[in-house]
Amino acid sequence: MRQLLDQQWLIQSPELLKLDARLSAQYMLNKAQASQAFEFIPTHRLGVYFEQLWHHLIDSNHQFQLLHKNRQVIIDKHTFGEFDSIIYDVMAKKTSHCELTIKLYLKVGEGDALTDWVGPNLKDRFDVKLNRLFKHQLQLSDNPRIKDWLYDNKIVIDAKKLLTKGRLFYPYQDYLASQFNFPNQVNPEHGKGFWLTYSQLSEVLIETKYQWYQLPRLYWLSEIESLDSELLPIDRNYKNFNLQKIVALENGKEVMRGFVVTDEWLHKAEQRILN
Repeated sequence: MRQLLDQQWLIQSPELLKLDARLSAQYMLNKAQASQAFEFIPTHRLGVYFEQLWHHLIDSNHQFQLLHKNRQVIIDKHTFGEFDSIIYDVMAKKTSHCELTIKLYLKVGEGDALTDWVGPNLKDRFDVKLNRLFKHQLQLSDNPRIKDWLYDNKIVIDAKKLLTKGRLFYPYQDYLASQFNFPNQVNPEHGKGFWLTYSQLSEVLIETKYQWYQLPRLYWLSEIESLDSELLPIDRNYKNFNLQKIVALENGKEVMRGFVVTDEWLHKAEQRILN
């Protein structure tokens, strides 16, 4: 059931970035069909799971043929990069290199700048990711050595596409007030959530009428539509990676979701947006 909901989420959810229609790969999902037949290799890595969902949905869309997935470029024992997916459009008779990214960022600064947003593990920052995405990952086929490699492997790239999914998480009070300040590169319809500290959490648990649970990692995509046995009670002393992902339910259905962060995590995050 969860995998079926995640497929539907991937098809229907808004893109994270505001992309030109010629670059966006969202249209490739328009005729995709979610199905119980989806089989995936178990993983704890959200990005790997996300890629498996995408590959399955492309395979279910008769307009497209998935020619290559996660194809590494190795020349003279040196790895230059990897093509997430290379897809042939049967109707357009063109082959596209499509990069995929699923990202979650928390707003720690003012929000206008990409540097104001950091990932849960603090290594990732929005501006760093976009710079690598546009200047390295999408530019692989422009490298002269890789052009030769493509030719030798009989791979033709006619276009570049990008699929960006994810959520941005705002300070709890900003989220409640719908005060969403985000960079102009972001799609205004992007998925949203909140973050708060453990000291704030105690008050929120008392003040709200919702049922609160931890979200396992592979529950970070689609919304909760019914109470699931894998959801765990919130741990008020949670220390794993300094934060936990939580969800608020009402009558078994999701109301909102977010992160609870430690003071230590927040301090490091405030330093991360400066460096």
